[in-house]
Amino acid sequence: MERYLKYTLMIGVLLAAVLEFSMSQGRDQTPATVTPAEYLRWRTEYKNWGRWGADDQKGTTNLITPQKVLSAAKLVKNGIVVSLAHAEPQKVEADVAAAGVFHRTTNAISATNTTDTYQVSYHGLTVAHMDSFCHFFF
Repeated sequence: MERYLKYTLMIGVLLAAVLEFSMSQGRDQTPATVTPAEYLRWRTEYKNWGRWGADDQKGTTNLITPQKVLSAAKLVKNGIVVSLAHAEPQKVEADVAAAGVFHRTTNAISATNTTDTYQVSYHGLTVAHMDSFCHFFF
């Protein structure tokens, strides 16, 4: 439960930071066209590999400092927790590809335990998850 609360707080901090940034930038701007040269420059300029050392496991979440957490916590108005999750698709639909359907297989059942295998593809338009450019190959 404690781990769930930490992740929920972390997501809240990230959302607060994104909202704060978005509001400071103004939402009425027309998106600009990105050139191939700009994209290539960004691949180097915004790369985080090795930024916090070779043994780092937290990556960009290193930017979530205690001060940022405190700042985000001060934005809380009423303490309602809002889940960002949605139900996993159980069957193929017009907007659900076959790979996105959740599959559970019971491997064995005994008098003392059971084992299961869960299968779902998190990549695509069916199942939402946070992702990054590290999944894209140049």
